[in-house]
Amino acid sequence: MNLDDLLQPREMIHVTDADSSQAMAIEEVRQGRNLVIQGPPGTGKSQTITNLIAAAVQSRKKVLFVAEKMAALEVVKRRLDEIGLGDMCLEMHSNKANKKAVLNELERTLSLGRPEIGGIAEQADQLKAHRDRLNLHVRILHHPLEPSDVTPYRAIGELVRLRAKGISPNDFQLPDTAARWATPEVKARCNLIEDLAQHMRILGNPMQHPWRGAQLESILPTDCDRFADQAKKLAEKLQQLTSVATQLAELLKCSTPETLKEISALAQLAKQISVAPPLDWLAMGDEIWETQRRDIEKVVELVAQYQRSHRALKDILSEAGWSSDVAEARRNFAAYGRSWWRFLSSDYRKSMAVLRGILKGDPPKSFKERLQIFDQLVTAQKAARDLSDTSNSQEIGRRAFGSLWSGIDTDLPACKAILQWDREY
Repeated sequence: MNLDDLLQPREMIHVTDADSSQAMAIEEVRQGRNLVIQGPPGTGKSQTITNLIAAAVQSRKKVLFVAEKMAALEVVKRRLDEIGLGDMCLEMHSNKANKKAVLNELERTLSLGRPEIGGIAEQADQLKAHRDRLNLHVRILHHPLEPSDVTPYRAIGELVRLRAKGISPNDFQLPDTAARWATPEVKARCNLIEDLAQHMRILGNPMQHPWRGAQLESILPTDCDRFADQAKKLAEKLQQLTSVATQLAELLKCSTPETLKEISALAQLAKQISVAPPLDWLAMGDEIWETQRRDIEKVVELVAQYQRSHRALKDILSEAGWSSDVAEARRNFAAYGRSWWRFLSSDYRKSMAVLRGILKGDPPKSFKERLQIFDQLVTAQKAARDLSDTSNSQEIGRRAFGSLWSGIDTDLPACKAILQWDREY
């Protein structure tokens, strides 16, 4: 029996939480029936008594609450005090209670007047709306889906059960028509799967069966002879392939392949090695190629930046110019180099003095060419700092390229060829 079909929120006088069994007991008492409520500690008996007292008072009834132990009385009284209903109780169990104290308590209580609480109807309507929504959710969960007659609750429960057993979900998807399978169809397909599983337990993994891929439903004796000849030739070729693969594995210091897939992988490795550019094989085995490939590419780009700038400046820059700090001169030249009044600026004149000091000859005439010299030198100096012996870039280059690494003097085309080879293979 659904309790929500019998009781509406406006009819339930519950001042503390009550579950369905407690609500049913309260309603039975309100209807004038006698009953006994029994339960171990912590099952909500005091809560139910509190609700019963509140419901009786709301119905203008008087309640005499007695108990064998004072603790039981105090628990219920404390619950009523906590929710603001303690004033409707007159305590008679205390040995300190006397006639004057009782009269004073009655006077105090009567002077309180009737409490005014608004919005009860609105709250009851909201409660009913939320309750109906939750009940609808439950009905949907337990409503069988056509045509399978399986409820969502059962489907979710089955998934939870499988997960509890450690069974991982499959990555395949059923066809769209599966949504229209009726229960007999589902059972028939399950039986087919069980039958297939039984055959697989006997025959083993189909992918490893010698006749995998065969589509003949019957075979004639003449076919057997033809297949036997072909099988003999294939066996000879397979023996040759196995022998060559074993020799190749020994040459490459790899484990001997046992399947065609492993032989194919070994052949691919051999092909990759055959087209490899000159490289340090010990360095190529470093895990940095798996974990820091992007960092290796950045290091190679630093070498490229330095060497491009060095090629552009080597014929015009003095030896001392490579170590000169031109950052401030570059900023001042960029700020004042286009101005008509640049010769009046001491910062501009200083920047030109720096430029003349780092060049072997006279500076070029145009602003663009002069600024380009500053930019190329700054780029070369920054790349050289990033590739210094104490830098992380130097360590990455040494691990990635081994004996081929020489810092800023590294063979750039060789490193790029190694990167391209590793990217393709």
